[in-house]
Amino acid sequence: MGLGQWICGGAGHYQVIELKVRMIQVVETLFNPKGMAIFWTFAEGFILIFLRGLFLNLKEQKKQNGFIVISCVLFILLTWVIMYGQKFIPLPTSNYGYQIMFWNFFCTLWVVLEGTSVFYAFQIYKHIKKINPAVWTAYILPLLVVGAFGFFIFYQSYAIFVCQKYHLYKDEFYNMQLFYVRICGVFWITFEWLAVVIWLRLFSLLKEDQSHAR
Repeated sequence: MGLGQWICGGAGHYQVIELKVRMIQVVETLFNPKGMAIFWTFAEGFILIFLRGLFLNLKEQKKQNGFIVISCVLFILLTWVIMYGQKFIPLPTSNYGYQIMFWNFFCTLWVVLEGTSVFYAFQIYKHIKKINPAVWTAYILPLLVVGAFGFFIFYQSYAIFVCQKYHLYKDEFYNMQLFYVRICGVFWITFEWLAVVIWLRLFSLLKEDQSHAR
C-alpha cells in the first residue's frame, strides 16, 4: 500500500469513526430523559390533535387551526424548558431533586394528554353511535387538567416540606418521587386500556354499519 493510499484510507477510517460518534450522540440525545420527554410529549400531542380534529370534523364544527398554533407554541416552550429551564427556573431543591421533579412534571403532562385523547376518542364513539352527550361531560377536561397538575404541585411541595422538616436524605426523597411516578403510571395504563376498549367498540360498530349498508 502506497503512502497516498494509506493516508486516504486513514482519513476514511477517521470519517467513519466520526460518523459513528455523531450517531451515538444522536441516539443518546433521543433516549436520554430530555430526549424521551420531548419525544413522548410530541407523540401524545400529535395523537390528541388528530383525534380532536377528527371529532370536530364529524361534528362539522370549526377547524382547530388556533388550537394547533397554541399547541406548537407550548411544545416549543416545553422544549426550551427541557433544554435550558434548570438555569432560569429556581427551585428549593438540589440539581438531583430538580431532575426528578422535572421528570414527574412530564409524567403528569403525559397522563393529561393521554386522558384528553381518550376523552375525544369516546366522543367520536358516542357521535357515531348517536348518543347525546351528557351535560357533565363538559367538565371532564377542566377537572382532569386542574386535578392532575394541582395534585402534582401539592405532592411536590409536600415532599420538599417533609424533606426539609425531617432532614431526610436523597434515598427517602427518591422513594417519594418514585411513588408519584407509579401513581401516574396507574392512570396512564388505565387510560391506555380505556382507549383499547373504545377503539375495539368503535371498530365493531363500524363493522356493523358496513354490514347493514350491504
